Amino acid sequence: MKKLVNFKTLSLAVFATAAFTVQAPALAEEGSGFKNYVTDSIEIPFRSGPSYKYKINRMIRSGTPVTILEVNDEQWARVEYTDNKGRTFEGWMPSILLQNQPVAKVQLEQEMAKNAKLEQAKIQLTEEIDTLKSRLETTQNSLNDINKETFEIKQDYKRLKEISGNAVAIGEENQSLKQQVLDLSNQNALYKEQIQQAEDVVERQWFLTGGGVLLLGILLGLFFRAPKRKKTWDTL
Repeated sequence: MKKLVNFKTLSLAVFATAAFTVQAPALAEEGSGFKNYVTDSIEIPFRSGPSYKYKINRMIRSGTPVTILEVNDEQWARVEYTDNKGRTFEGWMPSILLQNQPVAKVQLEQEMAKNAKLEQAKIQLTEEIDTLKSRLETTQNSLNDINKETFEIKQDYKRLKEISGNAVAIGEENQSLKQQVLDLSNQNALYKEQIQQAEDVVERQWFLTGGGVLLLGILLGLFFRAPKRKKTWDTL
C-alpha cells in the first residue's frame, strides 16, 4: 500500500510539475475549432534528498542524460548530470522516471539527423551519377567521332591503293625480293668460298701429280739408260 500511495503521489507530483513548470507554446490560432498538439517537453524535479519532502534544487528537462550513483530501497535514485556549461550536479529523483534509452524525442532527433545525413549522401551520389552520365555521354560521342574518322581513313587508304596501282603491295613484294636477293648473295658467297677451296685442292693435287711424274721420269731414265760403247782402235 505504501508503494501504491507513493506511486500515486509521484504521478500527481509529475503532472503538477508539468502543469506549473512547462511553458506551453503559443496556440496556432485563437478561439476554438483549430487543431493543436500537446507538448512533450516536461521538467523533472531534482531534489536534495530521496523524498518528496526535500527541496527542489533545480529542474531537469526530459531526455537529459544522467549517471546513476545508487538506488535506495524506496526506489529513489541518486544521480549526477552535467549541464550545458560543463557544471556537474548531484541530486535525487524517483527511479521510475529513468529509462536506459533516450526518450522518443531524442531518438527522433537522432533518426532525423541520420536521415538528413542519408539524404545529403543521396544528393551527393545523385550528383555524382549525373556527372558520370554526362562524362559517359561525352566519351560515347568522342568514340563515335573516332570511329567515323577511322572509317574515313580506311576509305582514303583504299582509294590510295587503287590510285597508286597497288603500290603498297608492290612495295611489300620488293621487300620480299630484296630479302631473296640477299639470301642468294649469301649463298653465292658461300659457293665461291667452296669453289676456291676446291681449286686449291685441285692445284695441290696437280702439283703432287706433276712432281710424281717428274720423279717417275727420272727413275725411268736412270733405269733404262743405254750402256756406253767401248772404244775401238779404229775410232778416234
